[in-house]
Amino acid sequence: MKQIKDLRGYPVGTQVNACASTWPPAGWTITNTYYSSGCRYSAVPSFNPNTWTLKRTS
Repeated sequence: MKQIKDLRGYPVGTQVNACASTWPPAGWTITNTYYSSGCRYSAVPSFNPNTWTLKRTS
């Protein structure tokens, strides 16, 4: 099951884990990348990093 989270309103310094996409949301910085089996976005399996740890920076 996938979840969509509204990241508006979180205080600066908050960290969340999210499936990687093209760009992180505005005001958030990628602090780590890693592989998660729950974040499959391609029909071709891969163990490449597909998940981000994001930190609210502004």
